[in-house]
Amino acid sequence: MSKKQFKISPKVWPKEYTFEEFKRLNPNINENVLINYYNKYLQEYAENYSRHIKYFNDNKNLLANNLNEVKNKYSDTQYFLKMYYGYHDPTAAVGAPTIPFTPSNIDGLIEWYDAVESTKTFGVGAESSRVQKWESKVGSNFLKSGSGAFPEFDSTKGALIFDNPPNFEVASNLPNVYLEFETPPSLGAFTMFFTLSLRDLDQYHGLFLGDNGAEGMYFFGPTSDMFFDMELNDGVESDSMTIGPIENDLQGDVKTVVIITKDAAENAKVNLYINGVNSFENADLDENILFTPVRFGQYNGANRTLHGDVYEFGIYNRFLGDSDRKQLYYYLGIKHNIPGYDGPSELKPYNWPHGGDTYPI
Repeated sequence: MSKKQFKISPKVWPKEYTFEEFKRLNPNINENVLINYYNKYLQEYAENYSRHIKYFNDNKNLLANNLNEVKNKYSDTQYFLKMYYGYHDPTAAVGAPTIPFTPSNIDGLIEWYDAVESTKTFGVGAESSRVQKWESKVGSNFLKSGSGAFPEFDSTKGALIFDNPPNFEVASNLPNVYLEFETPPSLGAFTMFFTLSLRDLDQYHGLFLGDNGAEGMYFFGPTSDMFFDMELNDGVESDSMTIGPIENDLQGDVKTVVIITKDAAENAKVNLYINGVNSFENADLDENILFTPVRFGQYNGANRTLHGDVYEFGIYNRFLGDSDRKQLYYYLGIKHNIPGYDGPSELKPYNWPHGGDTYPI
């Protein structure tokens, strides 16, 4: 007699039949034969049961862990907004909770320093207001004091002050104020953003000094005709570009958002945005030379420090398109109350659908 004549297939589960139930359902089969088939049934039942129960328990534990994790981070509404709409719900009622944009929403953010929010280590004694270590909000990198003077934290402004003597009271043998990267980034394509204000504009304003002393990034020139310069040098090859006179010049002692983009490792176009406006388009850097900034707040040469206040800055290791760059500008403009800011008045979640003038992207 074949197994097809049994009323209970060995693969039918999860009910576990006793032998008496098995026998009752198959009354006309020899008991010795039935015992063999019952044993086979129990074996297959046990294998299937353990396999499916294992998967079930694994999935149940995974679900429970995920729910506990999101419960600690979001309200129920925020969790489902994120889950189903990617950080936003375009159909949500007015006042529904959302998760506003931050720079870390955009992939590729490798350095992010905020004068107020980042962890800082201060000096001692007379240097107790000066920052010896400034930690990135992403990753594990940090800026640290080098052989020069290090900047002062002004809690009233919420900024780090990069000023040379006599405005910044340090010893005369420490003519430059800067911080050094613990691990200098090496950049092909990139996007950099800064919220800063510059003083004494008719001079050099160093942003970065490169790893061999010959490359860097800085502003220079008078207020009405400022220039922006970037030098690349790997010790063998070199390349440079100068943008200017730039439109929408930086103004002295005025908080400003500066975004710099380089769209490729070689044959690249460099663009400079000041308060969201493209102030010089498509300057060329042709050579495939990585930019490796070592010091922040200084360019090569004496007295070529930043000369100003830094509220926030960050670096992406890739080029950002218009949508991401604009959202970055909205974030910085709203957060730092930038004079003349002309973006939306309310910060929306990342990639919020634009609606003309209400949230232009």
